[in-house]
Amino acid sequence: MAHGYIMVAAWLLTGCGSGDDEGTTDASPTADADTDTDTDTDTDADTDTDADTDVDTATTADTAEPFVDTFDLGGPAVTLTGSITWDVDFGKEAEAEGKVDCSYTRSYVGTEDRSAPWLCADCSTMVRVDVTMTDPDDLDCFSALTDGGTPPPVEWLGWSDDGRFYRTSTLHYSLFEQGTFLDDGAGGYTMANEFVDTDGSIGYGYVIGGTLALGEEAGADTWYGWEPEASACGWPQSGLPNYTGDHGMAVGDTLPDGWFLDGCDDVVRLHDFAGRYLVIDVSAMDCPPCQEMAADEPTFLADMAAQGVDVEVITLLAPSLAAVLDPTPVSSLNEWSTTFGLHSPVLGDRGWGYWVLGAELGDGFAYPSWALVSPELEVLQLGVGYTDTAFDDMGDTIREHAGG
Repeated sequence: MAHGYIMVAAWLLTGCGSGDDEGTTDASPTADADTDTDTDTDTDADTDTDADTDVDTATTADTAEPFVDTFDLGGPAVTLTGSITWDVDFGKEAEAEGKVDCSYTRSYVGTEDRSAPWLCADCSTMVRVDVTMTDPDDLDCFSALTDGGTPPPVEWLGWSDDGRFYRTSTLHYSLFEQGTFLDDGAGGYTMANEFVDTDGSIGYGYVIGGTLALGEEAGADTWYGWEPEASACGWPQSGLPNYTGDHGMAVGDTLPDGWFLDGCDDVVRLHDFAGRYLVIDVSAMDCPPCQEMAADEPTFLADMAAQGVDVEVITLLAPSLAAVLDPTPVSSLNEWSTTFGLHSPVLGDRGWGYWVLGAELGDGFAYPSWALVSPELEVLQLGVGYTDTAFDDMGDTIREHAGG
């Protein structure tokens, strides 16, 4: 069997296009459905191209108490309403081309989203919001800034316990830090940030600010359709309580939970497979070493079963290396299972592999990458790439953990 793996540099998928869109580091170029213009200078893979910056240069004094909420999977949902205004200051070159300093305002209405907490590991609360921009002057300003871009209809906003604000407008992309979020002392919370184009490389600067009101709503759907259910595919249900831990991942930690679609178009969660050894295989459909790993999976599982060891491989599948954060169609999940004769779960990844496992592996993250997990959901081993001895090595680790 050939040796190899497809490398992914720190948050930038190499060999699949540069992915740079006006300063945005884009891990999945073809997945960019937003047309705003970010100056994304941190290391996350956000393709939200709004006129925002990942560099938190807010000038608002951090003297007020931040809003604190516990990110759990039950209880009343946090609601959010309000607006944020971008005051845009075009540089001399842009002004010479006819652009004029302007502003635009986005109005937000939304409810807490608990379905993918790994997309904002530092957030205490994440809210999915509907976005409204109807004023013609606002739309003209936005269009001038984005060279004809269209405002996104949906965004995700979040905040941390220490008053940092986060945002994205692209599905399965990590929220990026964007200023402060503080109690204004008058029943609302202020969001503030500022970006100065000091060297003229971006062509604009801006000041962002707004007031957002938070509330609670009992009985709101915080899962947005991702609540785990009994699957027609017959996967087990562990009955374990909802996971409320963080989504950091390291050897010795508890496996962070996640919720995904299976080949029967039902939602299943990782923790429902507790009680057996697990291999979490993060793969992409057009990745040759991922295909090699899938082809060898049935033999590995049969060998372990013959030794009396209960092992399950759970594949988190991306549709392609060029779009690792795009949704994976159910038909592709079934195609993968059929092609390689798999009887274990093949699930559509929702950024979990990239943001959870990838965050731990850093520059070494690649497709495939994998985690070996104990029946008690303890992470035993992490690995990158695939060789023809990879499953043998996992088997050795399992036998050693099981006591021989």
